[in-house]
Amino acid sequence: MRHIYEELAKSLAERNLKARIIAVGRSALELYGIEAQYTQDIDFELIADEEAWNEIGRLIERLRVRADYGEDFDRWSVVPMPKAYRERVKCVMKFGGVEICVLDPIDYVIAKLRRGTFEDETDARAVMKKFNLSREDIEKRLGLIELIKDVEFFLFKKRMESFLSGAS
Repeated sequence: MRHIYEELAKSLAERNLKARIIAVGRSALELYGIEAQYTQDIDFELIADEEAWNEIGRLIERLRVRADYGEDFDRWSVVPMPKAYRERVKCVMKFGGVEICVLDPIDYVIAKLRRGTFEDETDARAVMKKFNLSREDIEKRLGLIELIKDVEFFLFKKRMESFLSGAS
């Protein structure tokens, strides 16, 4: 899926548009240098003006790729992302005024556990292995999440504890 991100960035740059695309789903694995299997869509946060938003929609339709994207990834779940996650993203490609970025690896692991499917846990483990992340790394970053009173947050904490128990 890396080629899809490149195509989006190049096409926007050719039109002198500016955007920041933060890959957040399984398609981000390739941008970390990890082989991504079984993904047929791209998921990303898009920070751009209205013209770039409209162009992204046209490009995705033209490329015939499934895509989930929005301007605030933090709101894709009841469980918030760790504070300042956008400041920690790593930009891996730049074409003109268009940046393709990925979440910091620790934030990626946490993001995947917000939903917590088997595939999400597999992706999170691959990133932990690639970047040699420890349980302590994840637990420290979890301290940047604003606690909320919601059953989904309770379930997230249980998923995270179970996941980290296997990561020790």
